[in-house]
Amino acid sequence: MLGIIVAAGKAVRLENKCKSLIRVGGKPIIEYIIQNMLPLVNKIIIIQHGNEIEKAIGNDYLNIPIIYVQQKRRKGIAHAIYQCKREVEEDMIIILGDIIYNGDLIDMKENFKESKAEFCFGVQRIKDKNLIKKSYGITNDIPMKVIEKPLDSDLKNIKDYLGLGIYMATPKLFDYIKQTKINERTKEIEFTDTINVIPSEKCAMRILDGFYVNINTKEDLKSCEEFI
Repeated sequence: MLGIIVAAGKAVRLENKCKSLIRVGGKPIIEYIIQNMLPLVNKIIIIQHGNEIEKAIGNDYLNIPIIYVQQKRRKGIAHAIYQCKREVEEDMIIILGDIIYNGDLIDMKENFKESKAEFCFGVQRIKDKNLIKKSYGITNDIPMKVIEKPLDSDLKNIKDYLGLGIYMATPKLFDYIKQTKINERTKEIEFTDTINVIPSEKCAMRILDGFYVNINTKEDLKSCEEFI
């Protein structure tokens, strides 16, 4: 399996730094992501904007090779992932570069292979649906749909699952990204829109346990430091 880290984002609310290089507990966020991927992958691709991450991390990590792909213009997560197309010939795990997750992903990998799905996304069951407004949610509809940063009016039709930035996919994913239209609201190619392009019978959902936080604010950083 190949690892992909989407790390081209900038922390607008955290001094405009490269989000993946923000330090938590003495090391950058991206290092936690790499360490979580190591038991699963034989190579890692890091999608960056500029070369800050390459300078900080280098071309291998504990003998796992790392290659870098540029997203020259920030046009959405799906667009960023598509920049890797030439490098991918096998199943992949994709993790967004601004999250910290300390759970075990080995079971997710095994279940993904057994399911014969083309795509799988990780979620966590939550009690407070308001948390979903910072990420994405899954509707109660059949077939289900994914909603990016749902509004209060959306929450009554959304399951109590928080969408995480953790995915597994076959190379077929690039065909679905190619079919994804530019989002009218953000003017970007949104990955949640890509998920909605994938046929429901080819898409699986996996409930993940463990500590998780999406780093956006100083409060998010503080919650991580308290845990780590």
